[in-house]
Amino acid sequence: MNMAQSSPKEYTYHLEDSKPILFDLYTPESYSPTTNTYKTLILYHGGGLVSANRRIIPTTVVSSIREKNWLVISPDYHLLPESGLQDIRNDAEALENWLLKCHEEIGVDLENVAIGGASSGKWPSRWRAREVFLFHTTVLIIYRLIRRHTFMHNLEIYSS
Repeated sequence: MNMAQSSPKEYTYHLEDSKPILFDLYTPESYSPTTNTYKTLILYHGGGLVSANRRIIPTTVVSSIREKNWLVISPDYHLLPESGLQDIRNDAEALENWLLKCHEEIGVDLENVAIGGASSGKWPSRWRAREVFLFHTTVLIIYRLIRRHTFMHNLEIYSS
């Protein structure tokens, strides 16, 4: 699925054996991180934890969130079977640590961060929420997204 924003900005949030682990940042039209902070959704891609990447996320979700003047962060993470579940958990924690250090650079409001996942992307988001997600958060789990109007019917939402 291609995104509504044609070219997200790419950031490195972690290095693993000198290999960068990246995330894409999708921004609202009025994006100005030097003068504003933004509510943010960290959205993990699906793929059964064995395939896909940060560019394969639901366009309907990203478009809806951006229209509300939010940022969307879509991270890559280690995949099975080459890596283990703990590696995926470590990636999610590394992203949070990067945000704690660099949130001002991209305009993240740390008091308004939600975390979510499409399909199997629910696992990194649930793990982080249960393992003391470092921010005040809402967890958003997206299942079988087909059309924009079905978006609200396919969600599980948990708030801390």
